[in-house]
Amino acid sequence: MIQIVDNSKITKVQNLIRTYFGNTIENDPFVHYLKYEDWKGILSYSLIYDRLELNYIWVDDLYRRQGIGEQLLCFLDTIAEEQKVSNISLEVECSNMPAISLYLKLGYKIVATREKYYQGKDGYLMVKEMIK
Repeated sequence: MIQIVDNSKITKVQNLIRTYFGNTIENDPFVHYLKYEDWKGILSYSLIYDRLELNYIWVDDLYRRQGIGEQLLCFLDTIAEEQKVSNISLEVECSNMPAISLYLKLGYKIVATREKYYQGKDGYLMVKEMIK
């Protein structure tokens, strides 16, 4: 089950994010979080006026390849539709083929390459256009 995380109660999220990503975005009114039951997965996104930006998605190693990431992304689509956003964007390391395959499957398109975006490694900018 996916839940929206109350931003005033994101200590658990912040600890997991620090562990896997090294930093958090605290007290940012644009940043929101989703969690998959018992913190098996987390998705962070920013709602910035008429678009959504996926900050990161994480699934616990024990629960990968069980559709949790796809479910979180589909829930994000629902939020995008409710908020009437024009698109959802994200960046992904060019070598992260499992993630890229999932994003392509869900309708994202590669629109640009960002050279040396990830500690010297190239990243793709991917966008999913939403139908209004």
